[in-house]
Amino acid sequence: MPRKKQKSAFHLVIFQLILLIFTYLAYASSSEICTQLDEYLSAHVKNKDFSGAVIIANQDKIIFSNSYGLSDYENDVSNTINTKFRLGSLSKPFTSLAIMILQEKGRLNIDDPISQYIPDYPRGKQIKIRHLLTHTAGIPNYTAFHDYKFFMKHRRSPHEIIDTFKDKDLLFDPGSRFEYSNSGYVLLGNIIERVAGKSYAEYLREKIFDPLNMQDSDYDRSFALVKGRARGYIQAGSDLENADFVDMSVPYSAGGLYSSAMDLMKFSRAILQKRIVLDKTWTQILTSYCPTGYSHYGLGWFIDKVYDKKRISHPGAIQGFSAHLAIFPEDNLIIALLCNIEFAPLEQISRGIIGILLKKNVRIPPLKKTEKIAIEDFESYTGLYQVSDELSIEVFSEGKRLYVEPSGQPRFQIFHRGKENYGPRMGNWYITFIRDEAGKVTGLILHVNGEKREGVKIK
Repeated sequence: MPRKKQKSAFHLVIFQLILLIFTYLAYASSSEICTQLDEYLSAHVKNKDFSGAVIIANQDKIIFSNSYGLSDYENDVSNTINTKFRLGSLSKPFTSLAIMILQEKGRLNIDDPISQYIPDYPRGKQIKIRHLLTHTAGIPNYTAFHDYKFFMKHRRSPHEIIDTFKDKDLLFDPGSRFEYSNSGYVLLGNIIERVAGKSYAEYLREKIFDPLNMQDSDYDRSFALVKGRARGYIQAGSDLENADFVDMSVPYSAGGLYSSAMDLMKFSRAILQKRIVLDKTWTQILTSYCPTGYSHYGLGWFIDKVYDKKRISHPGAIQGFSAHLAIFPEDNLIIALLCNIEFAPLEQISRGIIGILLKKNVRIPPLKKTEKIAIEDFESYTGLYQVSDELSIEVFSEGKRLYVEPSGQPRFQIFHRGKENYGPRMGNWYITFIRDEAGKVTGLILHVNGEKREGVKIK
């Protein structure tokens, strides 16, 4: 062989060897990260903070996918990456997208007053579709009403839901403030049906789910037989219990969908690739509009930064289920978390995942220990506490457990956190009970994200 050809062949072998080494190193690095992710998630599973499915992906490939725990704890059915979980408020990005599809077709404009589509709605000329999309309409949140626990257990039409809040005073002038409200998204679902001339479920299936081949996604129906649908649970100390029943007609277009982790990945890729609607429409959806108090909400999406990286995301919570979808558009990164345990700390878990991917120092959570309240103390805490016109908190006991139940929310067990402080095993809030000079409990202070709200014991 001529020397020139030998040299060329030698260089080719060296190049291939270097390529092989870099490929191995990349694989080893990826394998190491996957091991760390599994250890991190498994620790949350041991703490009963997580039971569900995870997908981490970009536009081209799945980086990590796994499922943990059971979809049915009574019958030992495992969760899978295709298990169907209720989305709760993670339904809102789909409702928003349906509205924007109608705008692209010239059927409505988000700066139209809602009176144009719901003529009899009070102050409908002042409230725009945009206000509903951005939670700036000032409409009271129907899931926080005192009677919601009873209301949610029975089948309701959209008109029956709207009747619960339409005649209540607005909390503020439309467009002046941000206050999260499921009521606005119920109105959006009703507008979709009126304009499209078909049901909310049919329109989403036709315009979003079918085009994206999201075969494991749909509007949920409580009594329908849905193959592969998980059952929902709530923590009761170190155990799990079946969650309260909610008829899925009640969350409607504010929280009535179900999906799988695989389908959420398909949806996220469509966002990154600017499919379903035009680029300029996605720009509208993913631009923050909120005036004050919460400066990073777009049209159905939270918009912020994590580790200085732009994130669009939305959580979801409904009886028995938690959900969280995060998309990092600058990195083409997707993190989808679905869980069949209520109040699971998925925001925290999602932040831990992105920290691991960025090789930050993410702490593996230790096994949790909680302190039980002495049974003889239960009676002094039980009662109804009025925090505001929209929020009351009932404290009650069952057997050897103490529970709190905020208006419009399911119950959950609380544990002693030292002194007069009590709270759940997980979450970013706790309660401090207030006693008078005689030692009688007269009120409480609700601590949420560093803010305090005081309530008076009324009975």
